[in-house]
Amino acid sequence: MRSQIRLEKTEDDAQFKARQQQMQQEGQELAKILSAESYQHMGNEAFKNKDFDKAIKSYTKALRKLGAAPRAEESARATQVACLTNRAACRLKVSPPDVDGCADDCCAALEIDATNVKALFRRGTAFGLMGGMDAAAIGDMEAALVLKPDDKGIRSSLDRLKRRVAKESVATATPVREPDPE
Repeated sequence: MRSQIRLEKTEDDAQFKARQQQMQQEGQELAKILSAESYQHMGNEAFKNKDFDKAIKSYTKALRKLGAAPRAEESARATQVACLTNRAACRLKVSPPDVDGCADDCCAALEIDATNVKALFRRGTAFGLMGGMDAAAIGDMEAALVLKPDDKGIRSSLDRLKRRVAKESVATATPVREPDPE
């Protein structure tokens, strides 16, 4: 007598193929994230070596791997924000500073993480260098200081900016005209 072995069927072919396709997509996404993290690391090394142009290129490659839209995966979002804020720092270090690019990177980072202290501080720094954006610069630096009140670098930059703005407003103030004697 032959015994029959019956296998329990847990899913049909369509379900199996859909699950297999999903796993392949997840693997491709993971590969993109790992590649982006590798470029981020290269950017960090270039930054440490003060090769800011190379660092900008590495961070840009990392961001291209991840795509322009904010990512759903937490690790990808963290990598996006880190690359944007690091590239912003590089843009401030090149000569002349790329303040517009820095502000753009910080705005993109803040769209992903509205409370990112580095993005607020660096955007405030860029705004302070732009001219005519002092109120926005002070606002960003004050917001960064609220989030990180013990940061001496933020506090000293904010104080320096406020002193400069006060000095400039005194220098450009319209003198009060005395009335003509009768």
